Amino acid sequence: MEVFEPTPICFAGVTGDRYWVQAPFDLTGVPVADRALAGFPIAIFLPRGRSPAHTPLVVALQGLCAPYSWNDFIVPTLIQMGIAVALIETPLAGERSLSHSFSGRVIEEVMPLLDLGVRLDSRLIFRLFRCLVRDVQVAIDLGRDR
Repeated sequence: MEVFEPTPICFAGVTGDRYWVQAPFDLTGVPVADRALAGFPIAIFLPRGRSPAHTPLVVALQGLCAPYSWNDFIVPTLIQMGIAVALIETPLAGERSLSHSFSGRVIEEVMPLLDLGVRLDSRLIFRLFRCLVRDVQVAIDLGRDR
């Protein structure tokens, strides 16, 4: 896994750090799809004036296929409350999709998988959740280390 240096990001008037994470994972069993889905952004927003060791962190997940930017509305409120926020682009959403439609429509995100012969079954869903558990831990580690 490789985490690249952050770049600034602004959601709803709050500036944070956007990290690009490259984390290979056997998600679909189709190498071309797995490579495309391995890279994703995590945005971290920290309140000012609080020690990171004493700052709670909310890891916000958007629904299936919905871009993480759709959670931008929670950032200012949580930051004003002294709570850090981590937003993760989940598999099949936004920048971490095969279609890059940013529409949130499941059918648009799933069709490229079907075109590659990926089976949409319980094993794929289980792997999606395992991948997401790993991604949440990466977000927690990034928030803690800042």
